[in-house]
Parts: sequence; structure tokens; C-alpha cells
Amino acid sequence: MLHLGGVPASSALYIPFETVDGTGAGVTISGFAVGDIKIYKNGSTTERASTSGFALLDTDGIDFDGVTGLHGFSIDLSDNSDAGFYSVGAQYWVILNTITLSGVAITPLIATFRIVAAEAVAGKPKVDVDAFGGSAGTFSGGRPEVNASHWAGTATTLSGGLPDVNMKTLTAGIIAAASFASGALDAVWSTTTRLLTAGTNIVLVKGTGITGFNDLSAAQVNAEADTALADVGVTTIVTGRIDAAVSTRLAASAYTAPLDAAGVRGAVGMAAANMDTQLSNIANSVASTGAGVTNVQTTVNAIEEKTDNLPSDPADQSLIIDATTAIMSRLGAPAGASVSADIASRASQASVDDLPTNAELATALDGADDAVLAAIAALNNLSAADVNAEVDIAISDAALATAASLATTDGKVDAVKAKTDNLAFTSGAVDSNIAKVNGVTVTGTGTTGNEWGPA
Repeated sequence: MLHLGGVPASSALYIPFETVDGTGAGVTISGFAVGDIKIYKNGSTTERASTSGFALLDTDGIDFDGVTGLHGFSIDLSDNSDAGFYSVGAQYWVILNTITLSGVAITPLIATFRIVAAEAVAGKPKVDVDAFGGSAGTFSGGRPEVNASHWAGTATTLSGGLPDVNMKTLTAGIIAAASFASGALDAVWSTTTRLLTAGTNIVLVKGTGITGFNDLSAAQVNAEADTALADVGVTTIVTGRIDAAVSTRLAASAYTAPLDAAGVRGAVGMAAANMDTQLSNIANSVASTGAGVTNVQTTVNAIEEKTDNLPSDPADQSLIIDATTAIMSRLGAPAGASVSADIASRASQASVDDLPTNAELATALDGADDAVLAAIAALNNLSAADVNAEVDIAISDAALATAASLATTDGKVDAVKAKTDNLAFTSGAVDSNIAKVNGVTVTGTGTTGNEWGPA
């Protein structure tokens, strides 16, 4: 018997069982069907009313995977055909009623189980905790209310039931501003004087700031800018040279002025400043030429369709001769002067007119049928007496037994049967008792102390 313990609601159970002989060797069973599976709930004698959800493993449930004596079936706890039969907290027995083992009908207890809450995650049973360390817990909204008396094994200091916590280090970013109540950080900042030791701790918006950061005059800013330019070598000499006309720095002997608009048109062969118009004219000319080429191609295609139907050498007399020769070889040489003469000699209108009509053929066939029927009737001209005489002769020729001789034989067979009916047999051998040997009476049973012998 198999105890499955707590099984999740609506799950599927796969239940094996084995049958063995006195030596422990596997023994097969017979007559196993889903109707043999019975389930009882909470010790009640009322079994589950439906077999829906039961299944035999490996087709018939017998000798699973060919292993003699190993059997199995499954139960689907989600099947609610018997409404409410499967319920959380209930206990169940599974029996088989009945199966046949070695010719004996048996009703074995196969398994027991109890249904627990369904799993939210497969393989992870639901757990309800109602006590800690043997003491009942206090819960709120399904969550335990926990009182911590120690941290890392050290007793905590409490104030008003709350632990006093001293934090040594906070990981960067672990506390977000949203974690604090509105105004809480402002309240902390305003409780005392704060000292900022690095300018990077302050980010200012242009136009706003802290008094003392913008106390330089315009003259001081100008002087600082001049000093900075002088430090990098930007002086009035440099700026003066940059402020000269570029054309004054070109070498007069090597310089060629670029073409103006008219010069460019002359270089490319344009008579007027209307490039768009001239390009459009070129495009129109190309389009017109393309249309003409298309028309020529269409005409050439039409000519090609006609010439494709012509033989490669229309004037070749040999082709005509070859075709004529082929026709004549099909017809064969005429027996007479010509083919038409041969056709005329085969039949004349007079010979065709002389063929018999349908009526003439019917009359001729009727006469032939009458002659055949008369011949058949002539074959059956023997009387009954003639037939009887011929049969008697045939029996005599074959030396067959007559009724009288058969009656004599039957009497003798009956006498033989009367004798053989008095005989007794054992395993096909005649049972017989020897009363005399060579006329001398014999006594004894043939056993020790009563041997056979003369009387």
C-alpha cells in the first residue's frame, strides 16, 4: 500500500502498484479496468460516484512498460463529475475491486492521500504559519507582526517599543528623496548652521546666486580679459594683421581672377542664361527620338512574325519532292493505272445493291434456328422404360450389391456388434480375465501370496 501524504488540490496522481508471488517474483494480473478503481472519502462507505478522471497507464494498466507485475493508473483531482467529492483537508482511500491474480479475485488497498491547498507555483506547496517558536503569532493583513529583540545576536535598545538604530554607513542612492515626508529635509537643514567647504556642492542658476560671488566691476572684468588674451599671445599686432583685406595679401603676378557668370556660359557653350530651357529642349529631343525608335521596332517585329512562317529555303524543290514521296509511300503503288482506278475496280453500284436486306437476313436466320431446335429434340427420343433397362444393365456390369445381399450383410454386422458391446476397455485396451490355459482352469489374482496357478 502506498501513502501519498498531502497532495495539492486539482493535481494529477500517478499511482503504481505491484503483484508478486511467494518468492517475490512479479506476477501479471487480468481483468483490470477503470471501473475497478474505487475511492472512499473520510472513512465513508460511499464510494466516488463517477469514474471520470480515472485512466489506466500504458494503455491497459497491466505490466507497465512490459515489466511483469508492475501496474499503474492515474486520478485527476480536478475532475468534478461527482461535485464536491474532492475537497481540501479530506482524506481518501483507493482500492481495486476486483482484479484477478493467479486465478484468484482480490480487492487490495492501493493508496491513501489527503488533499491540501493548491500550489500557487508548481512544486512549491502553500504554507500557513500561525505560530513562531511554539507561540501563537500576531498577524495583520496576512502578514506577521514581528518584534525584534536582537540584531545580529546583540540585544537591541528600545525606546517606546521601537529600536534605537545607529547607522554607520549608507550605500549611495539607497535613500531616495521620495522616502521622506514633504518638508522633512528642509526641516533638517534649517535646524543649525551648515558649512560648505567646496564650491562643487552648490549649483547656481544664471541671474541668481549668493551675495559676494558677483562683486567684480566691468573694468575689473575687462582687465582680466586683456590679461588672459595676452597670456595666449593674442595682441593688437595679431588682430591688426587679421583685419586687412585678403586681396592685399595675394601675389599679383600669380593671381588669375575667377570667371564671372558670362565667362562660365561661354566656356560651356551656352548662348543665353537659360539653362533650364536648354535642358528641357534636350530632353524633348531624346523623347522624340525614343518614340521614333519604338515605331521602327514595332514595324520590324511585325515583319519578323510573317517571315518566321516561311521555310528556310522556299524555292527548294527537294522539299516538295520529299513530301510527295512520303504521301505515296503511305498510299502504296496502285495495282492499276491509278489510285482512282483501283478504287473503281473494288466495287460497283450493282454489287452494292445486291447485298441482302435486314428482312432477308431475318428470314434466313429463322429457318436456321428451326433446324437447330429440331436436331436438339431428336437427341431426347428414349422412353422411361428404355432408360430403366439401360440403368439395370449398367448396375449389373458394375457388379453392385443387390437389396437382398445388402440385407444379409446387415444381419451379420448386427451379430458382430452384439458381441463387441460386451467388451470393456481401459485407455483403449480390452479388459479381459483369463479363466483357462490349455483347458486347465486358472486361479489366483496375480498378487503376492495369491499368485496365478492351476486350480
